[in-house]
Amino acid sequence: MNLTNYSSMEEIPLEDVDRTSTEYRVLMAYAQRRLSASKYWHLLEREAKGQDGSSLGREKRQGDSDINVVVDRLAEIVDNSTPFPQRTGFKALEHTLSLEADGGCATKPENEDDVEKDEKEKLIKEIVALLRASGDKLQEKVQNDRTFFQCASELMSYGFFSRVADQFLEEIPADSTADSEVQAQSIKVAFAIEVTTRLTAIDNHPMNTILGFGTKYLKENFSPWIHSQGGWGKALGLPDQEEVE
Repeated sequence: MNLTNYSSMEEIPLEDVDRTSTEYRVLMAYAQRRLSASKYWHLLEREAKGQDGSSLGREKRQGDSDINVVVDRLAEIVDNSTPFPQRTGFKALEHTLSLEADGGCATKPENEDDVEKDEKEKLIKEIVALLRASGDKLQEKVQNDRTFFQCASELMSYGFFSRVADQFLEEIPADSTADSEVQAQSIKVAFAIEVTTRLTAIDNHPMNTILGFGTKYLKENFSPWIHSQGGWGKALGLPDQEEVE
């Protein structure tokens, strides 16, 4: 997963996000499972702006018992996986980002693309560190640091999202609770969904951009593997049940 030129990354037209896909439904159900009632309601309000009210109502009424079983398993995997070790460099990392005092993102000298890339990488590292810290440090940072929130929101593209997710997943310890390759992969799937849910804290778009990014990320990086295992239930080690489609 190599660093990509952000300016060349293909953006996702929100109207093209398939809200009926399993990936999107899992993300929405997981958000309901993990977010507070107020945060999830805010998510639904933004979701309603991305589709007509009737389709949103159908999605909410579905119940989706099979999806909920998958979501319960994903949350269990995240909660029971070996926590990331705390790194002594976290506090120092919080101060490495060069942000303007007036609330804007750091600007780059003319024609110095490497400086811009470096600033983005510093922000990515800070977001990953916040995601890996105990508690909801990212939410706290968003609430207490308006400059950070504005900068992260302005830079949030699918390329940026992918780098955050890639780096987070690459740092999952190899000696985590997994005792097989399948379990290791299922842990990464679970944490990819957890990361997407937490990143909704810096999504200020009127529709759920982050969930669209998460849907695409799952489809590109994990859906082929999930299908090869026989579906979500088998990939996550659930007892035989009607497969989620």
